[in-house]
Amino acid sequence: MQKTFIMQNENDISQLVNFAVDNLKRGSVVLLYGDLGSGKTTFVRYFASRYKIFNTASPSFNIVHIYNSCSAIIAHADFYRLNKKAAEEINIYDYIEKADYTFIEWPYVDIEGELEPYTIASVHFTTDGIVHTAEAKI
Repeated sequence: MQKTFIMQNENDISQLVNFAVDNLKRGSVVLLYGDLGSGKTTFVRYFASRYKIFNTASPSFNIVHIYNSCSAIIAHADFYRLNKKAAEEINIYDYIEKADYTFIEWPYVDIEGELEPYTIASVHFTTDGIVHTAEAKI
């Protein structure tokens, strides 16, 4: 299912989060595309809060964060600085296997084909500086 969301402020992201919570299957890998500041990490933060996880942060420096709650395990990765070999070295597949939901920001390394065994969703964020748009394919 594909849907477009227009977000004029941070509170508007709840519509996108509701759509994701209602439609993502456990075990899904969500590829997050978009420029800096377009809403990728904010989306993950709001999604995680629906599962009572409130300590999320950008994984830019750590590459992968794992969040646990009573209701979900969420893996959040940032591949901005990685090439394919480095992505394989962190063994993202182990994280995917353990998580209920995996979010990968900047998934531009050539791993999409290797994710075929998993349920893949994607969200493409764009911004003009004021209005953010998300094209979700879940």
